[in-house]
Amino acid sequence: MAKRSIDVQAEEAKRAAAQQYPEFLEWLAQRDSELAAFFTDDVPGMPNDPWTMDGLRHAERIVVDKFWAQDPNDFGGPDRRARFQRFYGEMLVRFLDGRWVYAACGEDGEFVPVIVADFATTYWNPATALSSALDERTGDQTVVIFGRLAQAHYAWAQYGRKSMEEWEEFSVKNWKEVQAIEDQAPVPT
Repeated sequence: MAKRSIDVQAEEAKRAAAQQYPEFLEWLAQRDSELAAFFTDDVPGMPNDPWTMDGLRHAERIVVDKFWAQDPNDFGGPDRRARFQRFYGEMLVRFLDGRWVYAACGEDGEFVPVIVADFATTYWNPATALSSALDERTGDQTVVIFGRLAQAHYAWAQYGRKSMEEWEEFSVKNWKEVQAIEDQAPVPT
């Protein structure tokens, strides 16, 4: 492995330190209460098990119908938007071996909670899925995005759950094989 440059090392140190920022630790600690508010206040009538594609679809449809019906930029406030993003991110954490990290992925490079997983070389910002849902307004856009990620996760798991670095190298060298496995993956419905 090539020696990393000072700039890369400094960036990695900054990212590692960000995981201990008090605002991120506080955000992580509020998970259960924020999700409870999401299920009761924002998207009532969730299936008994909200952690399903039906739960995700239900949440998106309520959001599209209730909050974006009149003004596509109105989400009923920043708290509601943040709770939907947290819910979607938790789906990625629970089902696709993701984990929350604090990274400079916000609109102006500010630190925001995002998801990282070993089968992907980029961060997933749940705000992106929400924006896509807003743009498409189909009521199941987040499910479509989740399905694509699930296919990539399936291929990664089939090849032994390699580290992020190993998977990146392997999947680039063997992209046709990886794509064939992804195409065979059971897609969540």
